[in-house]
Amino acid sequence: MKFSTFRALSNAATGMDSVVSYLKGELGRVFNELNLGLSRLDLLENFVSFEVTVEIAANTEKEIPVLLPGNALAQRYLIVDSNEGGLYVCRGDNTWAPGRAYLKNTHSTEDAKIKVIFFK
Repeated sequence: MKFSTFRALSNAATGMDSVVSYLKGELGRVFNELNLGLSRLDLLENFVSFEVTVEIAANTEKEIPVLLPGNALAQRYLIVDSNEGGLYVCRGDNTWAPGRAYLKNTHSTEDAKIKVIFFK
């Protein structure tokens, strides 16, 4: 963000009305710039997250190392890509712990290959 107009304000400010007027205009410009920057972020840049691709055999549960910053406990997950077997993947029966999560494939014959994002 550029605040080069602060110098112009100090030279032109003659009273409270000019300061208020300046701040209204400057805040609008700052919010527009902030909005533009934030709208260009992708999913992984917006959240504390970890993305991994895993394969889970049919009818099995798999422990997945989750490398979140500070060895944080993953709270949620989102499957962002999968084969047909990925439709049958859900949270595993084991309790999630810092650094690891469990997902299971409930399909009886189809192995699952998924890309999953874990969130703090």
